[in-house]
Amino acid sequence: MNILTVCNEKGGVGKTVIAANLAWEFSRKGYLVLVADLDMQLDLTKILFRGEEIPRPDIFDVLSHQCGVEEACFEVKEIYLLSGLIFCGECGHALQGNHRPAYMNRPKYVTYRCGNRDRTKQCDNKEIRREYVEMYVLHQLAQRLFNDSAIPHLVQMLNEYQQKSNTSINKELT
Repeated sequence: MNILTVCNEKGGVGKTVIAANLAWEFSRKGYLVLVADLDMQLDLTKILFRGEEIPRPDIFDVLSHQCGVEEACFEVKEIYLLSGLIFCGECGHALQGNHRPAYMNRPKYVTYRCGNRDRTKQCDNKEIRREYVEMYVLHQLAQRLFNDSAIPHLVQMLNEYQQKSNTSINKELT
């Protein structure tokens, strides 16, 4: 058994996104994955359960001895990395993950659909297959961010951000 921990004391450094992406990729490759969301906001849990109610009890119930570990474990059906981050071109509402069975011996349909479609029935925009959207986004990231010409620019931006952060931290300490 391998254990991978994603942690950092500083907020906003990408821990949740990294953990969600790692969990999704490992589970997609057939590994059994256990994700323990120890953040008080439960942002990772919200990503994993996008569009569904977050089950109770949670890790904080375990830590406060209100229940056992077995009671707080549950299985995620699908992971939708872009839920709430992409928007409907017709009505502007956020797209959310959706899954439904396919016909006979075919795999299930895993899609993104407009959140306004189910709730108010005011949007009739079609669903988009998850693999098409996520592959497109990954392709765009690879082209725009992970190439030789973009890396020096990203390094410069990160250095500037770090200098600003250090300046603000130094001001707080004095």
